[in-house]
Amino acid sequence: MTVVESAIQETGGTPLAILRDICRFDSGGTPDRANSDFYGGTTPWISGADIAPDGRLSPRSQITELALTRSAARVVGPGTILLVTRTSVGKVAIAPYPVSFSQDITAITPSPEALDTSYLVEFLKSQQDYFTGNARGATIKGITRDVVRNLSIPLPRLPEQRRIAAILDKADRLRAQRREALAHLDALTQSIFNDMFVLNLNTFTEVHDLGNVCDFYAGSSLRGGESWTGQDHGFLQLKVSDMNRRGNEVQIRGAALWSGKPGAKSATLPAGSIIFPKRGASIATNKKRTVMRPAVLDPNLMGITPRASVDIYYLHHWFEKFDLTSLSSGSSVPQLNKKDLFPVQIPVPPLELQQTFARRVAGVERLKEQHRTQLAELDTLFESLQHRAFRGEL
Repeated sequence: MTVVESAIQETGGTPLAILRDICRFDSGGTPDRANSDFYGGTTPWISGADIAPDGRLSPRSQITELALTRSAARVVGPGTILLVTRTSVGKVAIAPYPVSFSQDITAITPSPEALDTSYLVEFLKSQQDYFTGNARGATIKGITRDVVRNLSIPLPRLPEQRRIAAILDKADRLRAQRREALAHLDALTQSIFNDMFVLNLNTFTEVHDLGNVCDFYAGSSLRGGESWTGQDHGFLQLKVSDMNRRGNEVQIRGAALWSGKPGAKSATLPAGSIIFPKRGASIATNKKRTVMRPAVLDPNLMGITPRASVDIYYLHHWFEKFDLTSLSSGSSVPQLNKKDLFPVQIPVPPLELQQTFARRVAGVERLKEQHRTQLAELDTLFESLQHRAFRGEL
């Protein structure tokens, strides 16, 4: 009996194996950045930040042979799995060429007679919640190698592994196509904005303080509330986490909590407002969302509502170009205040021109909404396939 065969346990007709028994794990390292002899070579070197969510690599550094001999950095060959185990935990890629990597990444090489590389990649993707739940660290979170090494993986025969991986890969590529289409539509909207306003900025004589053309809302403690299950009246009770809720990528249409009553006057804003984080590390995400129905903000959110001279579509796209971190204050905990935003200068074109922009963008938004709906359906399908794949039901 081989080592691989002895590692496999028969459970309910589907073999299971422990990754440590059928994979090799390699650590990376970072050459001393103060040593110029270590950088500028020909070997791509990556950290977790150089792996995109879709698995593409974008190396920003090249290291030398000297760096490889005098540091913990090492090179792995094409086909090696690269799993981010520190910082952006759970991102995974397959090396398309020889590459070196930092200590934020664990390289995994499966035993070829037992485990298909693409199948293992799909399995690791399915473990994102597990990795996140096991991440530890006060400021920089990560998982230990043992968290990965001790994972049990369903292990059908290689042809079946390849079949499962191909199904999941095809579903994932359909999702990627929808995301790419949305990105193109986003670029189209921004192009319309630039053509109508940015390129002709000098022709607009009116420039105002943001505080003179918008009303501000500061969050406060949420009072009461119950689970939102689609109620079409009342007030959404919004937290920063609701900005990441599926379907809320651009416009806030739902939340975890809801209330039939408004909150504090300073925290209750109308539909057609823009919200953004105002405290902590979430400011750096630079996320802004348009609220499509009345809502109450918690203390970590802030909102602005345009007055009569500013159209919400114009405000939203102008604000999208604005970097929140350029205004945040606070030493240990970054934060935004009304006094930071009030004096920000905003060009205010004639309202008719803003409304022309809004009409053009509305058509693009309808297309985007169709793609977002289809993407949500594909996400649900992919999660179902992923769940079934590793239970022997696909």
